[in-house]
Amino acid sequence: MEREAYREAARRIGRRIVKQAIWQGPRCTWEVNAPDREQPGERRSVRQVASGAVYQGSSGIACFLGELYRLSGDREVGRTAEGAIRHALAAAAELPETSFGFHSGRVGIAYVAARLAKILERPELGEQALEILTPLAGKENRDGGLDVIAGAGGAIPALLELAGELRSPQLAEIAKALGEHLVRMAHREPGGWSWGTISNSAVRHLAGLAHGAAGMGLALLELYRATGRGKYRFAAEMAFAYERQFFDGETSNWPDLRHKEIGDYVYYGRIEELREAAAANAVPRYEPKYMSAWCHGSPGIGLSRVRAFELTGQSLYKEEAEAALRSTFLFLDGPGGDGNYSFCHGMAGNCELPLYAAAVFEDPSLREACERCAARGWESYEQAGRPWLCGTLGGVADPSLMLGEAGIGYFFLRLFSPETPSILLLRPPVPERREDADEESFEELRQLAVGEYFGETLGSFHALKQRPVSLAAPSDDTSPLLRSPVEAAYETLRQRVEQAGGAQKEQLADAFERERERYELALELRDFTAEYLRALTRLAPEEVPWRSGQFRLADHSRLVINQWDWDGWLVAREGGAESAEPPEEEVYSLLYRQENRIHIRKVSPFAALILDAVETPSPLQEIVAGVAEAVAGEIDRGELAEQVLLQVQQLYRAGFVDFSPVETELHRTMNTTEGGRDEEDPTESG
Repeated sequence: MEREAYREAARRIGRRIVKQAIWQGPRCTWEVNAPDREQPGERRSVRQVASGAVYQGSSGIACFLGELYRLSGDREVGRTAEGAIRHALAAAAELPETSFGFHSGRVGIAYVAARLAKILERPELGEQALEILTPLAGKENRDGGLDVIAGAGGAIPALLELAGELRSPQLAEIAKALGEHLVRMAHREPGGWSWGTISNSAVRHLAGLAHGAAGMGLALLELYRATGRGKYRFAAEMAFAYERQFFDGETSNWPDLRHKEIGDYVYYGRIEELREAAAANAVPRYEPKYMSAWCHGSPGIGLSRVRAFELTGQSLYKEEAEAALRSTFLFLDGPGGDGNYSFCHGMAGNCELPLYAAAVFEDPSLREACERCAARGWESYEQAGRPWLCGTLGGVADPSLMLGEAGIGYFFLRLFSPETPSILLLRPPVPERREDADEESFEELRQLAVGEYFGETLGSFHALKQRPVSLAAPSDDTSPLLRSPVEAAYETLRQRVEQAGGAQKEQLADAFERERERYELALELRDFTAEYLRALTRLAPEEVPWRSGQFRLADHSRLVINQWDWDGWLVAREGGAESAEPPEEEVYSLLYRQENRIHIRKVSPFAALILDAVETPSPLQEIVAGVAEAVAGEIDRGELAEQVLLQVQQLYRAGFVDFSPVETELHRTMNTTEGGRDEEDPTESG
């Protein structure tokens, strides 16, 4: 296609959208297609009036029409853009004052309004943008969206840009407060940091730009660039490290970690059906799958890495971006290339990565796949007079930015005029003045991250007058993290224990035991949906026939027994005690998973006896017998049985112990001995 043909394609799309506008005085909106939640089995779209949001609302459509007006001068297009943003601003005033989303909330609407204030020469639009943002101040810790679509991940870059555009330092302060909130909310796994943006239906916290670690990491990197605070760069590095562990070299992509089947149940509110399916082992097992889309997979993650390379100059990010480009090109030029053309999860959105990389890497040839994609779309849809295949259910036509024709038109404008700002990756300019103070250096934060996992071990080693454990970074502060410092610290501590000898080795191993077990238990968390499904099918305490079933230690729970009281010794030393050795006194700790985090809780010797007894499935009578054998002296067997029952009930209510009826165990035993199996093998289902 000739360059002018790109603008013509955008103009034709824009004129259709203008004709579809629904006017109410000086404001206008559209009808869009949303999933029909009333009939989930149909998986179809239903028409509804658009909101004001960027994603599928009037401000997103206004964004496209405004840029089209800037490049074409079509007054009707400009008038409609103004009507659309006025509708969005009115809708924004009704949104909660915690609506930080760029694609779904106030921040995105304000961003488009400020952009159109310049294009349309309507300064009052910028004033109204500031008005809808001001109430957000002070409520940053109530941001529940977190990600690029609905929360801080998308809001931070936009607010940093708007702070300069609208000359409002307050907006930069909101961005920083959102950054602090992201750091606090991070799920700090051994391999990196992630965020729980989708509840119950993801096997791990997501990778990706729209909802995953790439989006939050990039927002924090933008905040580091604006402020110079090392904490934000460290958090960004840990987010990228989290994703790095999932990269698949064969597909040159990162997996979509959503469990689609569970997600469908949750999205459509079919929780009772999900409970029944889980009880029958009929929920399919998650199998890794790979999307190539702006929202999930290499095109979006690649954008974050190109931007990270642009901001830092680090070759690691360029290498990861190039890996993302490889799989994106395979999609653009392969069978998937005839799919929908939406921004969110279609061809237009996928093309943003090579378009952006062409500019940053100074390689115009990267545009060629995008130009081929545009030509195919032009011939298949626009020239043929067919509706564009959109990102809605069923691919039905839609006027919106992220799912429909406004985004497709924006894609053609980006090809016609690369200077047109990307709406899929905001690039806030460098502020006129950066903060001078760096509250915490990158290295200090690295040490804090290690301390969160191994602080007690390091304290005990130091108190034993061991030579200092070297946890120094392998490279200078300006180099990216190739590996989580927590993983590196684990290897260092493990080697220190192995290299010790005699009694010293026994002591060091004991001091390391509790945190070592917690670390290794954290590594075993590979399916976050397991806890959710278990909670759905677990009997309520009042339903448990306590005396007729078997009890066992819950999955992902462990009893740890230390020979020395390290905690008591360290506290005593801090209080001035001179003891050079910890007291030999058994200490019992329970490690358990709750909300996909590993916690440590000290337990009494009596509770420890019971936890030890249920490490293999045992009926209540066997547990009582085992405790009676372990307890010295004469005891009242009936009274002991009641105490054991009370303790088992408490452990069950807390989720540390599981129960199964005897019948179920017998049935499983029979199946095993007869060589049979259920239709759905529990080892192969979710």
